[in-house]
Amino acid sequence: MATYVRDYTALVSADSTWNQAVGGALKPTPVFVSYSFTATRPEGINDRMGFADPNFFRQLSAAEQQLVRDAFKTWDDVSGITFFEVPAGMGDIDIGVYDLATGIAGYGSMPSSKFFLRDGQFKIYGPGDNPHQGLYLDYQSGLDRHVILHEIGHALGLEHPHEGDRRLPADLDNGNVTVMSYKDYFPKLGTMDLQAIQALYGTDAQDGTQVANWSWNDQTHTLTQWGTAASETFKGTNSDDIIYGGGGRDIIIARAGNDTIYVSGKSFEISAGPGFDVIHTDFAYSEIGWTSLKDNYLSFYLTGGSGWDMVISEGERVVFTDGMLATDIDGNAGQMYRLYQAAFDRTPDHSGLGYWIRELDKGIKVAAIAESFLASDEFQKTFGTQDTVTNSRFIDLLYTNTLGRQYDQGGFNYWVGKLNANETNRSDLLAFFSNSDENKLKVAAQVEDGIWYV
Repeated sequence: MATYVRDYTALVSADSTWNQAVGGALKPTPVFVSYSFTATRPEGINDRMGFADPNFFRQLSAAEQQLVRDAFKTWDDVSGITFFEVPAGMGDIDIGVYDLATGIAGYGSMPSSKFFLRDGQFKIYGPGDNPHQGLYLDYQSGLDRHVILHEIGHALGLEHPHEGDRRLPADLDNGNVTVMSYKDYFPKLGTMDLQAIQALYGTDAQDGTQVANWSWNDQTHTLTQWGTAASETFKGTNSDDIIYGGGGRDIIIARAGNDTIYVSGKSFEISAGPGFDVIHTDFAYSEIGWTSLKDNYLSFYLTGGSGWDMVISEGERVVFTDGMLATDIDGNAGQMYRLYQAAFDRTPDHSGLGYWIRELDKGIKVAAIAESFLASDEFQKTFGTQDTVTNSRFIDLLYTNTLGRQYDQGGFNYWVGKLNANETNRSDLLAFFSNSDENKLKVAAQVEDGIWYV
């Protein structure tokens, strides 16, 4: 049964904000949020909402974009939210025009902070789906200042006053009180909108004060944040972020983009998000007692620690003072490890592996590295040269060294035939065999907790 209240609490919930712990008490905390104007129809949104025409999409015109910018500024001016406009598809909130179902002027995705409170500690959620977060405006009725203010309200975490466990009574459920009401259509924020948004994100005078310092590069669309020695919570954006945690038990939610994160000390939780993310620590990997990598969720247990002391979700590289740990088993690091093992029939040495992973990260092709391996002194001294190793012998080596088994005659004949007909070459075949499902399974146990290199 719903409870009727006469204040802004009817509009807010700790479960849907950009920076509050799910299950925790609300604390006014400023936040950085980016937005963008959608250039192409996002994938995977049809199952989440109703459309009159699910294939209809168009970009906002210049005038419509300005209308949206003005609406974001209206929310910005009364709260501790700092908005950044970024290129299409890169925003935390992505805005486009659709043909929505009858009677629906717009949708605004409710936000998720991606961390929660448990037993008095903040904890990050593990990797999961990253649904498109946006404003979906109807092409006929949604390009109106009231609608846009209303849907931005949802995208910031505000709810309807007539739904949920806490509601406003009829005499307060109107547009003068809140733009989130379905009654009246005033193109302005109401009194409780200001109270609700400030209860979540603080006042305009508090902009940016949630961190020690910050800067925004409008050319690269990079947000840089600096923390203090205390335990803090950082929210990044869907574009690139640079975050310096100063110490304490920091919670870092970097979101999408290629992020660079610096942590101090051995107590933190990081949700790096989609993209290529690098985490820099200030201690040696040798100080860690136990490592676990499961479903892109990396945990470190210190010897004598109190549990999983450090957690990193979706971080591709972790830099220690004595080397690096890669978690992209299906990415560059894993591919390079398997190629090394396939070419030389041995466990990769840490320094050589590190060199070639860095080359692969720079963009060099796997086949080019495979060609270099085949021409190396180690390969030629161990197995022979292009001139001394026949095509048949080379295929035999691929099966025995890479897959660890005798060839099947059908497969052997097929690949020898391809080489003899010049329909493929040895470097491409080495790369193919090394990254085959069979070889991935063969080396899985060696890389299940990450790939170490220097």
